Amino acid sequence: MAYNPWKITKDIIDDGEANGVKSADWEDNVECNDFTVIEFRLLDDDKNVYFEGLMRLHDFEPLDDFGRGWGCTELQYINEHGSWDTL
Repeated sequence: MAYNPWKITKDIIDDGEANGVKSADWEDNVECNDFTVIEFRLLDDDKNVYFEGLMRLHDFEPLDDFGRGWGCTELQYINEHGSWDTL
């Protein structure tokens, strides 16, 4: 398994309850510039955005580890042009 820490930075559907939820390997004391940070968001099958966050690699871990429990079925990330791409 690849080292891919992730963290939820914005909870859009649950009044912020999930803000700060993170993978076991996320280290709050590590500066984001210590590695490439990829912005992501988790959506349901109707394309409603539930959560936004940060991750290290293009991977499904945030969706698999966390998002599916909330009914999320899609992970999108910001590409080099500033647009959202589906992984």
